[in-house]
Amino acid sequence: MNLLAPLGKAQRPITKLILLLPLLSFLSASCKKENCDLPPAQCHVYPDNCGELFEKNTPVRDKLKEYAHPLTGAATPLDDAELADLDGILSSAYFVGMGEATHGTSEFFSMKDRLLRYMVKKHGYKALGFEGTWGGALYVNQYVLHGIGSAEESIAKMQSWPVRTEEVAALVEWMKTYNDSRPDSEKIYFFGVDMQVSSEEYYWINEYLGRTDEGLKAEIDTLVKDFVESANYNSYPLFSPEQQLEYKTNLEMALRLYEQNENELVALSSQKEYDLIHQAFVILLQYEDVFDKSSGHTRDYYMARNSEWISSYVGPGAKVALWAHNGHITKGNNASQGHELYLAHGDKYKSIGFSFTQGTFRAVDFQTYEGPLSFYIEDIGCSTANALLGSIGQEDYYLLFNELPETSPAYQYFDSYQPFFEVGALFDPEQPNWFAARKLLTKHFDVLVHFKTSTPSNPL
Repeated sequence: MNLLAPLGKAQRPITKLILLLPLLSFLSASCKKENCDLPPAQCHVYPDNCGELFEKNTPVRDKLKEYAHPLTGAATPLDDAELADLDGILSSAYFVGMGEATHGTSEFFSMKDRLLRYMVKKHGYKALGFEGTWGGALYVNQYVLHGIGSAEESIAKMQSWPVRTEEVAALVEWMKTYNDSRPDSEKIYFFGVDMQVSSEEYYWINEYLGRTDEGLKAEIDTLVKDFVESANYNSYPLFSPEQQLEYKTNLEMALRLYEQNENELVALSSQKEYDLIHQAFVILLQYEDVFDKSSGHTRDYYMARNSEWISSYVGPGAKVALWAHNGHITKGNNASQGHELYLAHGDKYKSIGFSFTQGTFRAVDFQTYEGPLSFYIEDIGCSTANALLGSIGQEDYYLLFNELPETSPAYQYFDSYQPFFEVGALFDPEQPNWFAARKLLTKHFDVLVHFKTSTPSNPL
């Protein structure tokens, strides 16, 4: 059997955004993306003497003008030569995190699409690991590899509003078109790295075992089904310790049972398919572990491990681009996916952060959970790094921090604590300053891409 053969061609109706409020509760706890480098009391203390600051930072702006790499925009047909100065970083890395300062900015998404195409064509990157559900993203992978379904249908299975955009659909369509004209050995993959829901992983386990071993499917289902149907971010803390332990034990038993039948399952399918569904069991265990917190491992810890799994699954040494929020791909926050990868792989992990100065973006209202809504920022605050980045006379550009002389005013500015505005899934328009936390940007990112004006991503 072809190692890249489809898992199964039967299509289900698009899963609704089930348990919306529990999922938003999860997001409110895990996607605020503050990542401040200072004690909480010092995170949001900003000077308001704008005139003095502007004058003081004149040497910084002058040096940034010298080292800024101009971009003519985010759209994918633009000249690849604009990205050539990134070659040193992209060629040496095995994992590159591409961030975003909001989950709802068109320019960020289009620029990451542009970067991925460049990384694939110029530097041989083989996969994209997306901040989205692992099981839901398998539908997207089926589409880009085999043309099953459509871009819009498969994206919807990821159960995430930031993903369901025209910008992401354009990326997915390009990945499919790229694969259509290439042999299996040259195709690129689309995977999720998240474990925020379990329904799609459960579906793929049942779909695979239904084609290979109905008896094993029934046996495993008795161990897994109740957890999938009952457990979520709100319900799990209400379960007794005994019930939580039973769920964890049953999931571990299900994985062991699956592993005990490896030879038979591989003979009935392929090693590649068996390994793929093995990861579905791993995701279920991660999902439970993030809830019960017994191991101390976090969502971002597992996002990093799942990023590594992608490289291993695609092939030895396969290069992986990662698409997530700045707060996940950063190297500077010791609770982040990026920091975990940096600890494990050193300079083989690189991070590309994004910023903006003004404009409109989409987010869910922090107070009401309405949305996603469009929010407009006119004055981001004169003391923020975002405001400084938008004042050098160049609209859109990127900086490589390793190019800035360490003794220069520009490097010293970014290597000191500066307020940096970024928004996760949730935004509170009544407290915008809360989203500008002080940090050492040189420790967070290798590259910073700046668009002066944000426009909202376009929902499907």
